[in-house]
Order: sequence, then C-alpha cells, then structure tokens
Amino acid sequence: MLRFLLLSILLLETTVAYAQPDRGIDITIYSQNLAMVKEVRPFKAKQGAGLITLSDLPAQLDPSSISISPISVLQQSYEYDLSDFSKLLANCINGTVSVSLQNGKIFEGYLLGYDQQWIFLRNNIRVELIAIGEIANISLSNKMDGLLTTPTIVCRISEDTTLPQQITLRYLTSGISWKCDYTAVINNNDTAIELSAKATIDNQSGGKFPQARIKLVAGNPFRIQDMPVQRYKMKRMMMAAAPLSEAAGGQYNSQENLGEYYLYTIKNSATLNNNQTTQLGFFPQKDVAVKRTFNYDYTKSAKNARLMLSFKNEDQSGLGTPLPKGKIRFYKQDEEGFLQFIGENIMEHTPVDKNVTLCLGDAFDVTAKREVRDRRVLSKEMVEEDYEINILNSKKEKITVEVVEHPWGTWSIIRSTHKSAKKSAGTLLFEVEVLPGKEETLAYTVSYRR
Repeated sequence: MLRFLLLSILLLETTVAYAQPDRGIDITIYSQNLAMVKEVRPFKAKQGAGLITLSDLPAQLDPSSISISPISVLQQSYEYDLSDFSKLLANCINGTVSVSLQNGKIFEGYLLGYDQQWIFLRNNIRVELIAIGEIANISLSNKMDGLLTTPTIVCRISEDTTLPQQITLRYLTSGISWKCDYTAVINNNDTAIELSAKATIDNQSGGKFPQARIKLVAGNPFRIQDMPVQRYKMKRMMMAAAPLSEAAGGQYNSQENLGEYYLYTIKNSATLNNNQTTQLGFFPQKDVAVKRTFNYDYTKSAKNARLMLSFKNEDQSGLGTPLPKGKIRFYKQDEEGFLQFIGENIMEHTPVDKNVTLCLGDAFDVTAKREVRDRRVLSKEMVEEDYEINILNSKKEKITVEVVEHPWGTWSIIRSTHKSAKKSAGTLLFEVEVLPGKEETLAYTVSYRR
C-alpha cells in the first residue's frame, strides 16, 4: 500500500525535474562487478551560485572515487537518501493536503502529523484521523524543495570561480559486469569450427548510461572491499525483471594491453539501461582449425571416453588475438540442416599462441572398463599392481583414445602393452588405437615404492 501511495504522490502532484543531461559517456567495464565512468556534461550553473548539483547517477557509485574537473570544488557530498513516503509527508507538515479514500470519500485540510497507521488532518471543523490502509491516494500542495528522486552530487564551489562551459565527471561504480559468450559450430568432419563471440553486459548499478562508448577489460584487478554493496534500494529496482537486449553496436575494433590486463574497445556506442542485460557483438565469425580427440580418465568418467576439441590461439588457426574467459557453446548440424547443441565448457583467459582443450561431454560410442587385475606386496617398501583397461569402439571409424592414469607416490612402469608417457608426478598417458567395431585392451604393471 505504501508503495502505491508513493507512486500516486509522485505521479499526480509532485514534479521534481532533474532533466537528463546531454552526456558524453565513456564506460570501462571490468568482469568483477566494477566500472569506471567518465561523463562530459554541459555546465549550466550561474556565476556566483556557490552550489551545483549533478544528478542521474548510479545508486552503487563509490563516493570516494568522484572526480570533477576543471572546476575547483571546496566541498562535495553524495546524496543517496532518496525521497520516500515518509519524507514526502514530513515535507508537508502544516501544509494543505487532499486525501482520497478507497470508498470515494475525500478529506482536505492541514497535515498535523502521521505515524505508521494514521494520518492526522485538521480542517475548519475538527481533526480527522485517517487510517493509512484505507487511503487510495494523497495530493500534496506544498512546494517540494530539496527532494531527490535520483542519487545526486552536491558541490560547493567558490563564488568567484570562473565557470566552464562543460565539466568532466569521473567515478567508479559497482553493479556492472561483463562476460564473453562464445558460439562454436563444428563442421561435419570435426576439423574446424565457426567461432563467434558476444559480450554480455549486466547493469544492476541503479543508473542508465545512454549512448555510451564502451570498453571491456579482461583481467582481475585487485580491489579493497570497503565499499558498501548497495547504498540504497528502491522497490521498483528489486521487483523489476532484467530483460535481455541485443544492442546494434558491437564488435571490438581494437585490443590493447592495459598493464597486466587486456582492453577491448567496442566499435559502436550503445545504451546500457538499469536492470537490463545487453549483448554486443564481440568479434565476427572466424573459421578455426580444431583437432578432435577422445580421452579416457576414470577419475572424470568411469564408463565412457570423453570427446575433446582442441585448437591453438594463433593466426594460422584463424585467431591470433587474446581471448577473454567465457562460456563456449558447441553446435552441430543434423541431417536436416538444423543446429543442435552438443556441449559447452568454460574457456579460460587465453593468450596468443596458447593451446585450448575443451571437453564436450561423454562419447556415446566409445566405452571403457577399468580393473585392477592383481596386487603383489614384494617387500615392506615395494608393491606391484596390474591394471587392465578394455576400450570398445562402436563407431564406424578408427579412433585414437588418450588414456590418462594417476599413479600415486613413487612409481615406475614395469611393463605395458602400449607406449606410455609420464606427463607429471601423478599423470601417466597412453595412446591406444581402436579399430571400428573392435575392442582394444591396454594392460600395464606399475611398481610402487613406499
């Protein structure tokens, strides 16, 4: 009910005009819920005014990061205690109000006071006690000075300051983040993918950024967590859905180093509305050469080999640009030409010339059975174990399966049916070729020293 009353007051009688300024906005968005904003605003304060106000700011702005140039500010404050039902009524004490009840009755008089249940009005005859729960709307006739509907910066400047035509406002704000979402369409013989990407920007900052020039940072700057998560809450923000929009701009037209991070500049400007998720084209479709492999690691999947796709981030493979971390979704055409989803994974930040290997899921036609066939205690220090892994290839083509084993402690291979490679202290790799429709057995013996 209070929310309804507040909306009625604001919409019917009270007009607080904070005109949306003609802003030139540059916003740099980090992946960890942070953005750096630079706004160039026309400056309309009168000479000798002493006070200026800047509104239309995000609710999660960090006040300690505010910078205004080229004027010299003697004092500045960030006002985020916005108007609500109680503040509006408090401003009208001893003023004239009109109260409409849900049954159609109307009371007019001077507002004497209020609490959580009642409003007290005095007219020429008597004092009326009106239950708040019965009120449909309230009309306030008082002049509403000093009421804020958006977070506002109030600055005190020297009265003899020479005022510029425009000012530059810089600040940090929480509530904005971005991520990269990749789409990969695999060709029929699994030798290449059509790779494209979109930048997904989520704006929950409490502010709107019209026609902003956008830059995106891939990396993780260290931050001191002393900033409040949110400085105020408006119910319309809490209850609003977060729609997904695809902005017309998109695609970065430059990429550069920013310290130990990468900075991507989006080609065209876009509007970032509050409580909205916006997708921008990050880079257009690229044809990337890939390699398909099958991997069997009993610690990851005991019954099936896993389908793996790998590529190298280099010019020769169709890329050769730093790739930010993001989810990559894989699709493949069926016999009717429709794209079908076949798996997804997370690709980490990938510098140029680094290899990427991603698992798409279990291979339906490549199954395995692993057993410990025997264990022998040779002495207090020595133990031997025999392992057997049977791999069945139900596909119509020959495949190679990379079998990954994880020996423990100090170990060595005594004998094996297939060539092995020690990848690390706890990783052993075999490559096993399996003919179509056939089963191949890998058997090996490992010696452990206690």
